[in-house]
Amino acid sequence: MHLNPIEFETEDEVLTDLRARLADGRFKPERLPPPKDVDLQLGFKTISRGGGAFHRYQLRLTVTNTGTEPLKDYWIELQFPTAALENATIFGAVKSRVTETHTFIRATRDNVGNDLFPGDPVETMPIDYHMDNDLFRKPSVLTLPVVATFGTSGMARKRIEKPFRELQEF
Repeated sequence: MHLNPIEFETEDEVLTDLRARLADGRFKPERLPPPKDVDLQLGFKTISRGGGAFHRYQLRLTVTNTGTEPLKDYWIELQFPTAALENATIFGAVKSRVTETHTFIRATRDNVGNDLFPGDPVETMPIDYHMDNDLFRKPSVLTLPVVATFGTSGMARKRIEKPFRELQEF
């Protein structure tokens, strides 16, 4: 059923009417959300301040499914400064390799334990780390990137990056 139809005599009238509707806001095209998409947020939680000289933190990587389909087969990779992970606890993930500057940590849906349903934010890969006087005095460590990458079939990879200095308050 089409209510209030508009009749046109020529194609030019159609184009003129469309231009007028675009200009005055009567025609507002909406882009539908893609079936598979996510938003990634990197943050942290302070666990303890340890008298000021040694702080403990926990990384918060939150994945929000902004698409329209549940995501059931996905993977997440995290690159984190190795110097801050000494004796750290890594929850629900697998440490895959270590370089001079970074530890690479991977998790799949099986490690995380959750399907990602549309609209739901899920905290993934909580990782304990620390900051102390020695690390704080090394600008090379503070400028290292923390990088999270999310992938699933049928969707382009998503990536977020923050300098390590933004993930602590020493």
